[in-house]
Amino acid sequence: MSVAETVATPPSRRRFRIAARLALLAWAGFWTWFLACNAVSDWPAVQPWIGLGIVGALTVVAWRLPRIGAGALLAFAAWAAWFFAHSTALWLIVGPPCVIAALNLLEAPRSKA
Repeated sequence: MSVAETVATPPSRRRFRIAARLALLAWAGFWTWFLACNAVSDWPAVQPWIGLGIVGALTVVAWRLPRIGAGALLAFAAWAAWFFAHSTALWLIVGPPCVIAALNLLEAPRSKA
């Protein structure tokens, strides 16, 4: 985003952007820590490294392209809801990506058309 776009951004959207990015950093930081600890404790396992790649990719896309990132986070949340359907902590896994996606959609620039 250029300086001119940042200056022209209304304060309400700027607040949504800050909230979305803080939530994204907290979510990515937690899962990076969790998956890194899992990778160290289960050394030959490949799954934590795949998870780290997915979290990293989702974070970069959601940071750089808010609308596409919101769709990617919602797709991830839908997959996680299916995969972890019988988990007691399902709302902890699915909830944050949905909230971050909503914040990204609220802060994303609107089309000029």
